[in-house]
Amino acid sequence: MSHLSWIIVFLLGLSFYGCEIESGETFHFTPLAITAADLPEEFVINQVYDIPVTLVIPDGCTSFEGFTSSIGINNTRTVEAIGIVQTVDVCTQAIRTVEHSFQLPIEFIDTYNFRFYSGQSESGEATYLEYSIPVVSESSTP
Repeated sequence: MSHLSWIIVFLLGLSFYGCEIESGETFHFTPLAITAADLPEEFVINQVYDIPVTLVIPDGCTSFEGFTSSIGINNTRTVEAIGIVQTVDVCTQAIRTVEHSFQLPIEFIDTYNFRFYSGQSESGEATYLEYSIPVVSESSTP
């Protein structure tokens, strides 16, 4: 290998040495407290509903990311709002209440039971807003 090739390899290696990848994350995910969900009195089978949800953004470093849900026993759906917390910024302490919605297709004739994560109790236990919405084959409202 010629001297010029060694110099090029050395310079390339030196340039990559200064390019460090950050080892620490600058954000993390957190559940957001849901304070209300606007659900109809009944669902109609094979319809899709927009479910508006009111939630709390606890500070200026947190933003809404989306919803996550899981289906448990008795057709119970546990719904959580997920936030992203930026860990590198100086945060304002301003608490904001915002509304977001998710779509829900009604695919089963059984009653839909919901548990919306609403925060933690003083003892650190998760708390939930709970709703039960029956499903009908046709709308009973004209």
